Amino acid sequence: MKKTICTLFATAMATTAMCSCNYHKKAPQEGADLSAKTETVATSETAQQEEKLTFKHFENEQKGKGYEAKLIIDYPMGGDATLVDSLRTYILDSANTFNDDGNPLGAFQGDMNDGQKVFNYYFNLSANYLKRSVEDLGDSNPFGDFVLAKQVTKEHETDKFVTMFFECYIYEGGAHGMSFCEGRTFSKANAQSVTWDMFKNLKAMNPYVKSGLKKYFEVSSDSELKDCLMGSDVNDIPLPACDPYFTKDGVCFVYSIYEISSYAAGMPTFVIPYDQARQFLNEEGLQLLP
Repeated sequence: MKKTICTLFATAMATTAMCSCNYHKKAPQEGADLSAKTETVATSETAQQEEKLTFKHFENEQKGKGYEAKLIIDYPMGGDATLVDSLRTYILDSANTFNDDGNPLGAFQGDMNDGQKVFNYYFNLSANYLKRSVEDLGDSNPFGDFVLAKQVTKEHETDKFVTMFFECYIYEGGAHGMSFCEGRTFSKANAQSVTWDMFKNLKAMNPYVKSGLKKYFEVSSDSELKDCLMGSDVNDIPLPACDPYFTKDGVCFVYSIYEISSYAAGMPTFVIPYDQARQFLNEEGLQLLP
């Protein structure tokens, strides 16, 4: 049985079980900068044209006593200002760290064009959070190392859209951690992201959803698929809560852990090719097709 398309830090965390990116314990107190040594590598196209979308790649990892923090970001550096602003908002919302009430622990207030400083701010926010959480437990921590790992990277780009992909893994004790992933597609024409509002005839999508899930679970019959789902009618399977996103091969759909199946099933994921998905898109969605 396939588990999930989210493979963030899978090798390093092979012995650590997987948890929700919106679940956090205690907010960190303000502490000293953790002196992140960040590698920066220019990715995507060069900025020879003023409106051409460009990214810079940032990543850093820190292992301290009882914790591990990792952050990877493809940060927009140039391009249409409205699109760049929309991408940055999504990326930094995803990279942020949250308290028990779901509120962000901070927001960068400096020059948003200084990608290095922006990245360092959010990396240190998460690393300080983990460091403080472990220190609060003292030597009585029975859970093992806490982990917070996130990445927001460019998945695919055409002349009409750009898709970002977000992955998150968090472990703060218990039987296992949790992971989450989603894609977010942004139109280059208006900087708006693809949502379910761009789709129509949603009930008519069920045969394609069923087929995609059969491939994911590697089963062939409706009865076998039913055994993989948690109470869903195979002829009326609910669509994912996360918005679909556009990839190289088609429209991708991702279910979160526990959304329709057990934890062991991971995040059921499938792609409907564009030639099949076309019938379910409204005019706005059709304009984004490659």
